[in-house]
Order: sequence, then C-alpha cells, then structure tokens
Amino acid sequence: SNRILYKYRDTLLLSDIMKPTVILAAVLIAPVATAYAYSSTNARAVAADAKSATDVPAPLAHTGRRAFLGAIPASAASALLLPSTPAAAADFVTTVKVTPLAHTFITSGGKVKPLRENDATRFLTNARVVHVFYGDPSESTAAEVLSLTVKRKAGEGPGVTPGSVNVLGGGSLKAVDGAKSVASSSSSNNDAKSIAAAVSSLPAGDVLFVPPAKSGGTAADGAILAETAAAAGLEVGGSKGGGVIGILLNGPRDPNQLKVTEGSYEAPTILWYDV
Repeated sequence: SNRILYKYRDTLLLSDIMKPTVILAAVLIAPVATAYAYSSTNARAVAADAKSATDVPAPLAHTGRRAFLGAIPASAASALLLPSTPAAAADFVTTVKVTPLAHTFITSGGKVKPLRENDATRFLTNARVVHVFYGDPSESTAAEVLSLTVKRKAGEGPGVTPGSVNVLGGGSLKAVDGAKSVASSSSSNNDAKSIAAAVSSLPAGDVLFVPPAKSGGTAADGAILAETAAAAGLEVGGSKGGGVIGILLNGPRDPNQLKVTEGSYEAPTILWYDV
C-alpha cells in the first residue's frame, strides 16, 4: 500500500509541475493550430477550383499562406518573435550613519561600507589623481586628509606605493607640510587637460590632489572623474593603484540620503566625515 501511495504522490507532483507548461503551450499553440486548419481548408478549396479552371490568378497561389499568417493574433506573434527589453537599473540610495568610530567609508559595487581611516589613506596614496569634492564646507577636513596622506606616503608600509604627494595649483592646501605644489596650465584647477598635463610631469608613484570643489552630486562628480581619466589615459576607481579616484568630504549623512549610484556613475570611492 505504501508503494502505491508513493507512486500516486509522485504522479500528483509531476502533474502539478506540468500544469503551467501545458497551459502556456495551449495559449501559444492554439491560435497557430486554428490558423493552420483554416489555411489547409482554404488551400484545398483553391486546389478544387483550379481543377475546373484553365487559368488560376497568381495571387490565389499565396492565399493559404496569407490566411495562415493573418489568423495568428498579434499577441501570440509578439510572444513568439519579440525579445523582452530589460528595464533600466534604478539609482541606489542609502543613508550613511557617522559615529566617532566610523567616519570613513568606501563605495564599491553600489554599496557603502565602513573603512578604517588608515585604509582610506592607503587608497589615496596609491591613486594617481585624487579629486576632492565636498558637501558642507570642509577646508580644515581637506587639510587633515592631505596631511594624513602625506604621512602615510612618507612612512610607506604594506600596500603603500613609494612617492610624493602633490597638490595642483597649491591653493589653501599648499601650507600642508610635505605636500608639493604643482603649477596648473589653466586658471581652473579642475580642467581635465591641465590635470593630465600635470600628471604627465610627475614621477611614477606620485599622487596628485586636485583642490576641493563643491560636489554637484553623484552623476556630476562621476562625469568629472571620467573626463579626467580619459584626458590622462587612466582608469576610474580605486580597485587598482594608479587610477583616478574621488573623495567626498562631509557629504550627505543620516537622516539625509546619499545617491550611491546615479545613472552609470558611482559616488566617490572614499567618503570622509567630520565627527
């Protein structure tokens, strides 16, 4: 009796699994079968007429095929022939909770994760170009970040590329001990061509800081990074050393929201907040 019960259970489960497949096949095949039957009947009628006529007009030779295609509903034809179009990815938004123990973060793969301050400066020392953006006024924070990067670069240590820290045009950051000022070929320190020209004059291993600029949002900042990378022949991102990365000082924090991704752009690699 148990064997019979198991056999019945397996049959029931298989029939349940096959139900959606059978229904879908019926929806797609039924209109086609109906059209085929209609076209076959019509073709036989045309053939019978041809036997009793000496000349069959050319259009009648294709009547059956046209009837077959015309009888297929548009919805069935669309389901059979047209591929689906994927929807555009939505922007990802999150809140960043800042505490005395967590005030530096990294964005990667559309996510924001806490990052030790020491690791944040390592990312900065290994970049080729660092664009500094800010939300709230952050002149003192920018000087602090630059100073810590200079010390980390000078001390080297595991994962740090030897070299110097340079600032394009100097500005308010030129007073930071250990940072070198590099002249800009443009009146705007954020001009991609002037940045590329300055980078090309630096020794391998050196990093160039672009003076702080007001953040225009994730997409606007991302476009600036991409433009600089294209002009300098570099890549955007901090996964590998020698690229172009951004650092956002005092950007949106809880309860305000940060757009981690906007369109095809991602927020700056490093998020740094005052506490």
